[in-house]
Amino acid sequence: MPSPLTKTSSILIVGGGTWGCSTALHLARRGYTNVTVLDGHEIPSPISAGNDVNKIVEQGSFSEGDEEGDVAQALLAHAKEGWLHDPVSARCATTGTSSASSPRPSTSARPCPRAC
Repeated sequence: MPSPLTKTSSILIVGGGTWGCSTALHLARRGYTNVTVLDGHEIPSPISAGNDVNKIVEQGSFSEGDEEGDVAQALLAHAKEGWLHDPVSARCATTGTSSASSPRPSTSARPCPRAC
């Protein structure tokens, strides 16, 4: 039987990318004192998928009453607050917008099954 998790338990996070570093940060903020992050590169990992400044955030519109859209909008609002106001990660800068559309519907497009 595993021992119970305490604030002094040894916690190992493998991967120093966006998720690993964020997990370590949030554990530390919650009072965990023995957290180690391992990566084959320096921290934050320069080969992490999230380690660049070119992020695009979809702030599209969702259908009224769309439960998934409501959840997506709530998560986006929460993430944006962190990007703008968190002392560690407040590096978000609005640089512009982009719009994409097609003049006519695609004839080869197929609806994505719900499991996508």
